[in-house]
Amino acid sequence: MMKKTLALILALSLLLIAMAGCASEPEPTETVTEAPTTESTSETTTEAPTEADNTTYSVLLLVPKVGDKSYFDGAAAGLELIKETYDNVTTEVIAMGEGEEAIANYPTFFEEACAGKQYDLIVTGGGECTNALVEAATNYPEQKFFDFDYQDTFGNELSNIYGVYYKAYDMGYLAGYLASQITVSDMPLANAEKKVGAVVGMDIPDLNDFVGSFCQACIDCGVQATIVYCNSFSDQDAGYASAMELYEDGCDVVWQVAGSAGLGVFRASTETGRYAFGVDVDQVDVIGDESLTANIVTSFCKEYANMILDAFEQLVNGSYPGGTTLSLGLNEHGVGLVENEQYETIVPQAIRDSLSALYEKVKSGKVVPFSAMLDQEKWAEIRDEAVKPVE
Repeated sequence: MMKKTLALILALSLLLIAMAGCASEPEPTETVTEAPTTESTSETTTEAPTEADNTTYSVLLLVPKVGDKSYFDGAAAGLELIKETYDNVTTEVIAMGEGEEAIANYPTFFEEACAGKQYDLIVTGGGECTNALVEAATNYPEQKFFDFDYQDTFGNELSNIYGVYYKAYDMGYLAGYLASQITVSDMPLANAEKKVGAVVGMDIPDLNDFVGSFCQACIDCGVQATIVYCNSFSDQDAGYASAMELYEDGCDVVWQVAGSAGLGVFRASTETGRYAFGVDVDQVDVIGDESLTANIVTSFCKEYANMILDAFEQLVNGSYPGGTTLSLGLNEHGVGLVENEQYETIVPQAIRDSLSALYEKVKSGKVVPFSAMLDQEKWAEIRDEAVKPVE
């Protein structure tokens, strides 16, 4: 599943055309934010262990849940990718539970995993796991950890943690731009109003990093954007109600950034006959239910599985980059969108070409996506500006 998604994301970067103008909207403006540079994940992947290496390895994934058809399933696919690639690795997934009571017990799970000294690599991710991870890494300095979506954006002082930080704002700008092109188009499910929206699980900085640039792109394109928080990552009814609020208000495209709750967004999409965007993984593929996925235009993804495999290979080869946090965005092929058959069927070629041209503008620095995490004060201004009616 993730191999297909990754190949499609990487294919996007290889198929990009020369920079072109955007005839259907005003020229996007520039916004100043950080632009760290790193090597492409496709270039930094280390060599695989040789067949002569008879060592056996054990990898553990500690996450709140699996089966969300989104964020955590994307990480679980990373362990599957390791198993598919190597015969000398055993993997284990432990779902620690959700909610405040479960989170309070996360340190116990990490403690037990470390105390047994049975895992060569412990993988985790998500803000709710960070405190337990840091505590365990401090207490067990010999244990190696990989955080597939590290919240320590600005550095890492623990030499046994390797983390990857994804520039969600890069793919947020892509999502906002594509939503804007759809809402002003003559596509079958687009209405006359220039309105789009996003359903977000919680009003927290790392999730606002997705939609800050989404709103920025909509403002640049002259389209109204509304953000609704469903206050859950698991309540599909809450996701459904939030999406219905947006669709009934005239939005013809809604991006879900809400974990399992986002499945309710897709239910609302099919009921209203409006478009939706997925997140984290190819949700058309992982959901596999056309009654939910028929109107999913594409999904905006992070390379969780590929980076988990990469981290394991670096550990095996003795080059594990503990104490570092790798920052990946569009230029590093760490985020992107899925170009599956459904995307190519739904989205006209002209819009796909304009999205490719936009990628070149981001790559060249002509357009710099805004990060709500890095500038939370300005995020409030952008959100208020984006929701203003468009003439």
